[in-house]
Amino acid sequence: MTEATAVAPQKKPLGRAPEGYTLRDAKPDDDAKLRHLMNVPIPSRGVQLSFEREPSYFAAQDVMFEHRVSAVIAEDATGDIVATFGNGWRQCFINGVAQPMRYSSDLRVAVKARGLKLVKYLTNEMQRQMETAPHFTQTIVFDDNEAARVALRSGKAGMPPYYDGGLIKTLTLTGFKRKQPRVPSGTYRMRMATAQDAKAMTEFVASMAQHFNGLPCYQFEALLTGSAYYRGLSINDFVLAYKGDQLVGLVGLWDQKSFKQTRITDYERKIGLARPFYNAWARVSGGLHLPKKGGLIRYHVLHSLLCHPHQLDLHDALIREAWRISVDRGVRAISYTLSEFDPRLTMNDDYKGELLTGLYGYFSFKGDPTVDFDREKIPYLECGRI
Repeated sequence: MTEATAVAPQKKPLGRAPEGYTLRDAKPDDDAKLRHLMNVPIPSRGVQLSFEREPSYFAAQDVMFEHRVSAVIAEDATGDIVATFGNGWRQCFINGVAQPMRYSSDLRVAVKARGLKLVKYLTNEMQRQMETAPHFTQTIVFDDNEAARVALRSGKAGMPPYYDGGLIKTLTLTGFKRKQPRVPSGTYRMRMATAQDAKAMTEFVASMAQHFNGLPCYQFEALLTGSAYYRGLSINDFVLAYKGDQLVGLVGLWDQKSFKQTRITDYERKIGLARPFYNAWARVSGGLHLPKKGGLIRYHVLHSLLCHPHQLDLHDALIREAWRISVDRGVRAISYTLSEFDPRLTMNDDYKGELLTGLYGYFSFKGDPTVDFDREKIPYLECGRI
């Protein structure tokens, strides 16, 4: 693994917007308007979901990016924000080298502006940003967002050139089909992390760059000093796994409800009527609890779920320990994301829960960036930062 000095992508001037609208950087005063734009419910599997960023849109963005970049299109007459996207960056390991990696997220267009082809103007802005390296940006679209998937792969609706990276699977685990772990008791020693472990945790993540591409360059010393990138996490939210005296596995439990929420705003009638009976069944069988209309779905996101990708017994041990701690904290659901190329994905057959599939890839105006990627390395996706 090679270390590289962090160099921020250079800022480019913003482009033009349609007459009567202004394309500009997002600013602190936009927070409430951006939250309103984000909170528009999205239909998914018979329910209406609202992905909220309360009490601050920018606080939620801070955990996605080490350097935030957000553009908006505002209506001149009203000041309303009618479109936005984020394209910030974070330090990640690519081919074992630490370098800035952009992530494109939060593309939204207000209903009243959907005939104005504003995505084309946002795409032009993205192209200007990416004239300076890195010349590509990572993006993810989940299967239940059919319109975005079609636009992504067709290149229509003003979308930039897209290069497919494969599928991702996000599991919200709510129980176990296989009751017994795959590893004999005592094979690995598990304990909660302390402040004295921060340096070793940072070094362990860096060592995992030999197996994974896109792995964030976590600096757990920054967690100790209250960095906004780790908002909602503390050092004692992490579990360390040892084989003898060697650190061989790591996972954190991330409660994001203080800045990012998933709310069910409505149910299809038949699901709403069946909800009490479903929840009774879920308590016994290990299903996901459905809150009342307007309620929040409670879950922990797993942070830095890491071990050697072929140590499936260790991966299983980490999952089960994270689940045990989550239940002790009163939350009976944990979520994590794995690439279709990750050997650990096969272990999902042992678990109960809700599985969501998505597309993973890159926008680039300078050709396919993945041709330079080491194909032996597995794409890494951090569930809580997508």
